[in-house]
Amino acid sequence: MKKVIGYTRVSTLKQVENGYSMKSQKIQIEDYCKRNDLILVGVLTDGGVSGGSNKQSTNYQSIMEMVRSGEIDGVVVYTISRFGRSLIDSVNSVDEMKQNGVVLYTIKESINTGTKEGLLQFNLFTSLVEYERERIRENIKDVLQMKKSRGEKFCRGIFGLKVVDGLYVKDEDEMKVRRRIRLLYNKGYSLRAICKVLNQDGITTKLGREWRANSIKNTLETDLTQYIKAA
Repeated sequence: MKKVIGYTRVSTLKQVENGYSMKSQKIQIEDYCKRNDLILVGVLTDGGVSGGSNKQSTNYQSIMEMVRSGEIDGVVVYTISRFGRSLIDSVNSVDEMKQNGVVLYTIKESINTGTKEGLLQFNLFTSLVEYERERIRENIKDVLQMKKSRGEKFCRGIFGLKVVDGLYVKDEDEMKVRRRIRLLYNKGYSLRAICKVLNQDGITTKLGREWRANSIKNTLETDLTQYIKAA
């Protein structure tokens, strides 16, 4: 019997609500191994990092180390989208697994990369998954750009602006703080020094937090006119 490791991943709350919870994936993996006479030596879990991240998680890397050392014969995941974080990650990992005689099993798509048919199916599915991700990113980008051009709210919040009837307008209280930040900066205050002044005076950021150097830098560099629709 082949020894396999299970791998589960969830990056957003929405995926949990849609049935991709780690617990659900783990149950599916355990059941799959029982039905296919696979020895499940464990299930490693990751979460909280978006699919577009270039940095692979610790447990994902641990699995690849097990692949290289010959500790396992296969990796079982619920679905392809729960494996690598991008098309390149998935394809490169499966290529390395193939070189080490390790098979990827996906439950939802019924893929077994130990066969020519399964490997072809894997490549087709990963291509489709990546295409769909890029399509969604582009759609979001287009919507945000449209909202920006109309002067509509399209992000969490911009210091110096508030939203009235769905449109950005100047927040006079925050504008006073922005002018003070600019004045201090022009006088030669460092970003950290400006933070200290504002924090000591009890002035908070848009999110009600203490000021940090990056917050000051962003405030100084942000051109509010690009967010406010011209009359």
